Amino acid sequence: MTDLLRQREQELDTVLNHTPDAIAQFDRDLRYTYVNGTVAHETGFQRDAMVGKTPGELGIPEPVVDVATRAVRSVFATGQPTVAEVTYPSPGGATYWEMRFIPELGENGAVQSVLTVGRDFTDRKRLEQVAQGRAEQIQSLAANLMTAQEEERRRVSRELHDQICQQLGSLAVEIGEFAKQPLPVETQSRLRAFQGRVVATSEESRHIAYRLHPSILDDLGVVAALGSLCKAFSNDIRIAVELSTGSLPSSVPRELASCLYRVAQESLQNVAKHARAKHVWFALTSRDKTLTLSIADDGVGFDLEEVKGRGGLGLVSMEERARMVNAKLSIKSQPRHGTKIALDVPLLPPTDEESADSSR
Repeated sequence: MTDLLRQREQELDTVLNHTPDAIAQFDRDLRYTYVNGTVAHETGFQRDAMVGKTPGELGIPEPVVDVATRAVRSVFATGQPTVAEVTYPSPGGATYWEMRFIPELGENGAVQSVLTVGRDFTDRKRLEQVAQGRAEQIQSLAANLMTAQEEERRRVSRELHDQICQQLGSLAVEIGEFAKQPLPVETQSRLRAFQGRVVATSEESRHIAYRLHPSILDDLGVVAALGSLCKAFSNDIRIAVELSTGSLPSSVPRELASCLYRVAQESLQNVAKHARAKHVWFALTSRDKTLTLSIADDGVGFDLEEVKGRGGLGLVSMEERARMVNAKLSIKSQPRHGTKIALDVPLLPPTDEESADSSR
């Protein structure tokens, strides 16, 4: 029986020495009473040389000593296991370990030693850091693309409105004047038809310019732009829209106004496509240097997690626009209980360009 027990102990010791986990045992004086081969390999000491010594006496990195000391004392004091992470410098860069401290009880139920099981997760941590860096780069690229898109929309909208629409309007007037001349009736009729087509083209161009970027947003501000948006939506979709505004700052920075408007626009598009609502309520208020846009409808609602799982661009676009201006976007919805959207936008000081625009 003794030989069999000795054989089992040797087998267990072999297994413990070849596991990638670092396993050690501490007494109340924070001295090693057991270390496996992984601990010896990581520290550069022989196993026998470590037993009876504290980590500090062996010159083990200070971050490891601090974590181990606090954790072992905590386990002896409370009898509860604990988990800690430790980071320390190494030749190839920072090394990361997860350490579990487990109480070992004696016959009287008191903690007589603490077993430590550590696992190196440096490779996983570095992969996470690389992934986080890539994610941040993608977010930055997305923000830059969205900003560039907004600026391009603004430019094209202005050119359509100030050049193409104006030229078409002038052309329509000239055709009308020419049609007043003593011409054959058929010629006059065709000229009137041409004039009508030019006017229709001008109106369509103006409508395209508005959809690209409403000039009212730059000229009269976000409140007027939201009012125009709600009115147009109500007329087109035949859904009642109410807009209320509280006491607001005299001017709102361009990027914040754009964020508020685009989130409102996307919300109304979602209402038109999916909500089957009868009423939509908008509220724009200001408090503690924060603008809050609230949007609610009485539609059919939806399962938010299910919609996010489909990868829809509407919600992603709203979230990205909110992130760009450090805003907080919250969406609450349940099937058959409508949808509520709240956008809290912290007010930012105007940029030099916006200050120059407002002074002109």
